[in-house]
Amino acid sequence: MTTQIFTDLDAFQHYQWRNPGSQINGVSEEFAQKHPQYIENNSTNTGCWNCISCHKCEDCINCTNCTDCVGCENCAYCSDCEDCTNCINHAYGFRMINNSKGEQK
Repeated sequence: MTTQIFTDLDAFQHYQWRNPGSQINGVSEEFAQKHPQYIENNSTNTGCWNCISCHKCEDCINCTNCTDCVGCENCAYCSDCEDCTNCINHAYGFRMINNSKGEQK
């Protein structure tokens, strides 16, 4: 997938809203400067914002080194998670422990 620089998360989300089905990822200018490999690091992601070294993730925000996650925010080293927030190192098949609603699945 392609990755483009946007002014902020709101601009990226507005772009997604205006372009349904778009599979691009977004990063801020500051993020792009800090992580010059941002394009390569998002090559298998879809719809992610400011994520680094993630693989096959979708619609995540500010995640690091995650794999096969969907809709997560501020997670690191997670695998196969969905709608998690601030999770660290969750194993394969483990879903949603610290989501925004405090629910477990």
